[in-house]
Amino acid sequence: MEEKLKSVKDTLNKTILHDVTISQSEKERIMSSLTKKEKKRIPFTYYFSSVLVAALLFILIVPNIYNDNIKNEPGTETEVITETPPEQISKPEFDSFDAFISDTLKYLNLPEEQWEDINTLSIIAYIDHFNNEITKKGLTDEVSKLQETAIKIKNNNRSEKTSLKNVSLAKEFKEQLQVIHNKLYAKPIGEHYGKPIYAIEYYQVEKPEYNSLESFINDVAKKWEEDSEYRSGLVDKKTGDIMIANTVLHYVNYFNLETEQDGYLEWNLKMWQDIAYKMVSNEGIPELEKENENLAKEFEERMKFILSKLTPSES
Repeated sequence: MEEKLKSVKDTLNKTILHDVTISQSEKERIMSSLTKKEKKRIPFTYYFSSVLVAALLFILIVPNIYNDNIKNEPGTETEVITETPPEQISKPEFDSFDAFISDTLKYLNLPEEQWEDINTLSIIAYIDHFNNEITKKGLTDEVSKLQETAIKIKNNNRSEKTSLKNVSLAKEFKEQLQVIHNKLYAKPIGEHYGKPIYAIEYYQVEKPEYNSLESFINDVAKKWEEDSEYRSGLVDKKTGDIMIANTVLHYVNYFNLETEQDGYLEWNLKMWQDIAYKMVSNEGIPELEKENENLAKEFEERMKFILSKLTPSES
């Protein structure tokens, strides 16, 4: 300390200020300035760089957090319909393409406005599953078009505009399905006593007379009565039996989509249809007239059982 003060004094003696008298307080101030550590300068460049990085992170991260919070709020989920169908079906419900397409024919009678009822995901997956069988049947082009339309329906968003578009696609889907139906079932599957017979799937309704399953069943039961107005205009009872059985054969296929919601009713209707199918196949074969009389009794019993299972409001 004394050496620093002496150095200062020597310096002053060499300057024009050597005659200046330094007071004790000035000495203390000078000594204080010599011994005080220099303050570090604030690294402004580093400071502003840090602030800039923090601001960028805020801009990038905060909006994502906000969006995640919105997605997690009840009632704000965005529905995703572009599901990817499984590449393989581990436990197939259908053991053949025929069985699959037979079930799919239920959409032939679906109003286009109800396009959402088409199980497009299942259809797309099963077409892939039965690819080899489809190729063997020579239906690759027809089935591929059906699958492409199903994919379009599945991938469309459910906005009002797209809904109208899917109505058009549903119509296209049904037309393509009808083409496949005709390819598979338009030809006889064999002969029965020299009479050509067709698969049950062949019998479809083009212009439905009934707008509900219940009205159909009740009307059939009414026509089946021996003294019904319907029978009064026919030649004999056997003719009436066959005509009514033929109606059942067609309309059970027509209401297939509606009946699948009730497995027990669906099963009974299929049993009823099988009886009707045998009756129609036996029609006009003298050797089988007696068999048809017994089938007519089974037909009536099954019809009455089905009627008993309908609710009072339906019957």
